[in-house]
Amino acid sequence: MNWKEGDVVRLKSGGPAMTVERVKDKQGIKSIRCSWFDGSKKMDALFHPDALMAVDFRPPVAVVAAPES
Repeated sequence: MNWKEGDVVRLKSGGPAMTVERVKDKQGIKSIRCSWFDGSKKMDALFHPDALMAVDFRPPVAVVAAPES
């Protein structure tokens, strides 16, 4: 898959949802820098593109209660 910055991914072996920060292609070798949070600590690492899968991520929607009549 052709990952792009901002995609939400997960390792095929499991783990947290991560955001693709950077896609590198150096001399035909691709690597994907992803970031995620472990509690309040930001983490990041490089992954091979084939180790990742897309996450169906939809941001939460705010629900507003209707005013009482």
